[in-house]
Amino acid sequence: MLPDDIAFLQLASGALAIGEGPFECLATPPANAAAFYHNDFWLSKNKPWRVPAKLSVVDFWPDAAPKALPKVEWEQPRFEAFAAAFQTIGSGFSNGMQLEKLVPVVTENGRLTSGDLRDLPARLMATPHRHARAYGFWSGSQGMIGATPEVFMTAQGAVVETMALAGTTAPGHAEAFRSDPKEIREHELVVAGIQQALGEHLEREPREILELDGLMHFLTRLRLDRHQDSLPLNDLVQRLHPTPAVGYLPRSVKAGSLYRNVRQQLRPPADFAAPFGFWHKGR
Repeated sequence: MLPDDIAFLQLASGALAIGEGPFECLATPPANAAAFYHNDFWLSKNKPWRVPAKLSVVDFWPDAAPKALPKVEWEQPRFEAFAAAFQTIGSGFSNGMQLEKLVPVVTENGRLTSGDLRDLPARLMATPHRHARAYGFWSGSQGMIGATPEVFMTAQGAVVETMALAGTTAPGHAEAFRSDPKEIREHELVVAGIQQALGEHLEREPREILELDGLMHFLTRLRLDRHQDSLPLNDLVQRLHPTPAVGYLPRSVKAGSLYRNVRQQLRPPADFAAPFGFWHKGR
C-alpha cells in the first residue's frame, strides 16, 4: 500500500522514479535535487515543484504482490451538464468567435465499496502498456493515478521535445486512417497550436501512426532548440499548456474564458489534464 504522501513517474527507460514525503514545495526546479512537478489545470500553484524527503529510482514497483481491484459503484455521467456545456460552446461559434477547437471533459463519479485505491499502482505496473508511462501522486485521502502515451515535454539543456498526439481510430484501419481528411485536420490543429505556442524555430518530424492497446493515433514529434530563446521551465510549461489536444485553439483570451466556463459546468477534477512531471539531473 502507498504511503500517505507520494509521487511517482515512469521514465523513458521504463524505470520508476518514486518520491516519498514530506515534500518541500518550491517555485522553481531546484539546482541540486530531484523534484516532481504537480500543478492544477490552470497552473495556479505558486510553488508547483515538490522535493521529496526520499527518492528511489527502481525497475519494479516495490510492492509487486498481486492486488485485487478496488470495487467502485459508478454513477452515470451528468449528461445534462454536457448538454449545457455543448450549448455554451455552440454559442461561441454562433456569436462569431474565431474558435477552431475546444475539448469538453465528462467524468464519472463513484463510491469505493471495498479495497484501497492506493493498491492501484501495483496493478498498473503489473499490466504491460506499450508506449504508455505510469504516473501518479497521493496526498492524504486524494490523488490521481494513471498511464498515458502522451509526453507533454522533455527538456534537457537547450533542447525541448514535445509531441502532437491527436486523430484516433480503431486498429485495422491504418490505410483509410492515413488519408482521412477529418482526422488529419484534427491532428494538424494540435500541431499548429503547439507551433503557435513555441514559435517559428520549432522543428517537426513527419506525421506517423502510433499503435496502442486498442487505439491508433496520429503522432508528430516536435523539437525546439532554445539557444535563441532561453525560457525557464516554468515559462515553457505556461506557454505550452494547455495544448489543443486537451484545451482549445486559438490561444486567445476569449477562447480561454469560454473554456473556463465549460470546465466549470462539467466540473472535472482540478488537476485532470494538467502537466505532471519529474526533474532530475538537469532533465
